Order: sequence, then C-alpha cells, then structure tokens
Amino acid sequence: PVYGRTWTFAIRSDRSFRDAAASSEPLTILLGGLFIDGMLIALFALLSRGSRQALAYADAMTHEIAVQKDELARANEALTQSNEELRQFAYIASHDLQTPLRAIAGFAQLLKRKYYGQLDETADDYVSRMVSASQRMQQLIVDLLNYSRVDSRSIPFEPTDLEQVFNEAVDLLAASIDDTGGRVTHDELPMVRGDKSQLCQLLMNLISNGLKYNRAASPHVHVAAELRDGQHLVRVSDNGIGIDEEHFGKIFEIFGRLHRTAEYPGTGVGLAVCRRIVQRHGAEIRVESPEGQGTTFLFTLPVAQVSKQSMAEPASAV
Repeated sequence: PVYGRTWTFAIRSDRSFRDAAASSEPLTILLGGLFIDGMLIALFALLSRGSRQALAYADAMTHEIAVQKDELARANEALTQSNEELRQFAYIASHDLQTPLRAIAGFAQLLKRKYYGQLDETADDYVSRMVSASQRMQQLIVDLLNYSRVDSRSIPFEPTDLEQVFNEAVDLLAASIDDTGGRVTHDELPMVRGDKSQLCQLLMNLISNGLKYNRAASPHVHVAAELRDGQHLVRVSDNGIGIDEEHFGKIFEIFGRLHRTAEYPGTGVGLAVCRRIVQRHGAEIRVESPEGQGTTFLFTLPVAQVSKQSMAEPASAV
C-alpha cells in the first residue's frame, strides 16, 4: 500500500489476451492508470505538505496571540493600578492641602476685614489678591476632589428619573440662575440607568457653564432628550458665546481653559469631570457649536426598563 492505496495486477495468458497482444490497448490502459495514480499520489503529497505547513503556521499564530494577550493583560493591569494610584494621590494631596489653605484663606480674609482701607493702596491691593488667590485655590482643590471621586466614590447604576435629577440640579444652582438673570428649561425627561448623584453633578456643570459663558441679556439653557438607537440622547443647549471648532477637544481636558480667569472665573476641571462621568456610563460626550448659535453638549445614557409610574407607585403590602 502507498498513501492508503493498493494496486493488484492479475495477468492471464488466455486467448482474449493473446488475441489482443497484437494491439497496444492493454498496455495503454495499464500505463494510463499508473500515470493517473501517480498524479494523485503527488497531489496528495503536496496537500499533505501544505497542511503541515498550515498547521505549523496556525500553531505559531496561536502562540503569538497568546503572548500578545498576556502582554496586553499585564499592560491593562499596570494601567489600572497607575490610574488608581493617581486617583488616590489626587484625593490625598487635595484633602491634605485643604487644612493649611483654610488657615491662609482665613487669615487673609481677617486681614482684609480688619485693616482694609487703613493701609496704603498697594497694601490693600496685595490683601485683595491674596484673598482672591486663596479662594481660587480652595475651589481648585474641591474640583480636583470631585474629579478623583468619579470612580472611587461611585455607586451601582439604578433606574433614575432624569427629570427629578434636573430639578435637583436647578435647585442647587438657584443662586447662580438668579445672579445671571437666566432661565433653565427642559422637555419631558426620561427614566435612565445611572448614578443619580453623578448625573446631578453632570447637569449642574453643563447648566452652570451655559449660564457663565454667556453675554446674552437673558441667558437660556435648555435640556432635552430623545430615544435613539436604544439609548437616550441628552442635549444641553445654551445661547452663550459658543466654542470654536478647533477647541472642541481641548475643553474636555483637565485644566483646559480657553479664557482668562479675569474674563470667566473657573478652574478648567468641570468639563473634564463631565467627560469622566459620561464615560463611566458607557458613552462619550461631544459638543456642537454653530457660529453665533450658542453651544450644545450631547451624550447618551442607558435606558431604564421601568416607567416613571412604576417608580412612583408605593410597594404593595406583603
């Protein structure tokens, strides 16, 4: 047997064979059969060799993929650990900075309250700058703490009434809304799955920005939502100064400010917190700002498989 095939030849010298011996037909048939079988053997050998090479290549690729997966897992683990250490550092540093800063701010304010106007104009200017700088540093530390807590102090997602979250955010911003003479309106907002406290922080930051970066006589911020591709697409729109398209990416970076503090106060952390919150909810935040038409921030939130009515109904007695 060769490659699983067996050839058997039986040659009989009978009359039919002797009668046909004068012709070449039997020899032609025999040689033709041997040629065909030889070609099949050669083809099988080539296929077998190709299969062995293919198997060897597949084994090598499988090994390479396994090595790369291990390397990627180690890199992800190192990145996770690095991010966690960075969050802990930001929290500890910010927390520890607050105590001495409170003392500096307190003494600066005391100095201004007791001695402002009793010294020369230069001294009064120094005291005012010291108070302003300490207050800005305090706000910066608070913002850094909020940024570091997006993941470390998060809670599991649960069905959340976004309209209720909106109302809470507006209540917390009541003083800012009154100071700017602005209006904050909304369409009917849906039930979503998320972290209620973080969603409140998200809306507060976006609404506050819409009121602050605004030169209109009556600043207006509007919040709306629509169901799209199985997610709730939320829009927070304002009639403010707008943002140049070239800065769309920069505004979400931590400390990514576009204006001087004297023009618009702030630390440049608010939108970075917004991006972290939206990313934690499995989406991305983006911005649209047609020239002269204000700014719209857009992001998606998971759909809650419950209705507002079911959330409002009291639990039935057992």
